[in-house]
Amino acid sequence: MSEKPIVEINNKIGLPGEKLDQAAADLLKTALNLPAVETSSALADVIGLFGDRIKVYRAERRVTILHDAHGRLAEKGLSLDQTKPMLEGQVYDMIEGMGSAHTDELADMWAGLMANAMDPRMQVSADRTFTSVLQSLSPSDARVINFLSVAEKQTAWEQEKRHEARRGNTQGMTEDQLAQRRKEIEAEILPKKLKLIELYEAMAVEDIQADKLSLRNLVRLDLIA
Repeated sequence: MSEKPIVEINNKIGLPGEKLDQAAADLLKTALNLPAVETSSALADVIGLFGDRIKVYRAERRVTILHDAHGRLAEKGLSLDQTKPMLEGQVYDMIEGMGSAHTDELADMWAGLMANAMDPRMQVSADRTFTSVLQSLSPSDARVINFLSVAEKQTAWEQEKRHEARRGNTQGMTEDQLAQRRKEIEAEILPKKLKLIELYEAMAVEDIQADKLSLRNLVRLDLIA
């Protein structure tokens, strides 16, 4: 006796082809939150509209990120004629990745990578190693990496500021002057601390911890220990 297939296909679905097509189209329109009058109920029409929207969305993301990268170079004091060119293949990889950067954190990473890769003072190359890692990051991954990066810079900056206050004691400052300087430094640190707390809260740690796969991806990519 022959074995039965694991999956049996029921050919008697009971819906004609055009109804199946319409049901699939309606489902896709609902997923996309499209108005019922925006397109016909033919699946091919909805997919065509979906494809157009993807192109527009990705183009907008790329423009935004490229504009951000340009601004970062300007902040570094670099005009475009002072930057170093990238390999053509690297540019293609960057453009491809930028189109899928659908959160601000991911977009910031793409802009930062491109600006650093074009900075002649930095030994950074936007090769496939970096672009493939960025494309592998989920929004949760990007939030974690962004927070850790900011926290590390914040810690180093605070340590330098407090070291500056301690140095004042050896530069002829009185105790009162030194205490005043420490107050000024703490006042300077406080807004950055509050910003870091905001960033921590936006990271949604509880959601990330609840997703058991979230941090595993960062470990797999060797980005955290």
